[in-house]
Amino acid sequence: MSEAAGADIQALGVERGHRTLVVTRKGGKVVTIPLAPRTARAIDLAIGERTEGPVFLAADGLAWTGTLTSSPPTSPEPPG
Repeated sequence: MSEAAGADIQALGVERGHRTLVVTRKGGKVVTIPLAPRTARAIDLAIGERTEGPVFLAADGLAWTGTLTSSPPTSPEPPG
C-alpha cells in the first residue's frame, strides 16, 4: 500500500487493542487500517525513539518516497 509508505508517526494509533494507521487513499478518502502484529513491530523498529515525522526514512534521513531507482546500486571503487 503506497499510502502507508508516506505515513507520519502521528498517524499511528490504537483502536480496541489493535495498532492502527490512518492513511489517505487515492481520491482523498481517509481510512484507518489495522496493522498485523509483525507489521506493528517492524514499524516500531523503524521509528526507534522518534515521536514525530515520517515513519520510514531514506538513507539521507529524509522521508522515504516508496520508490526505487531503476538503476542498480553502485559499489564503491576498490582501493587501488
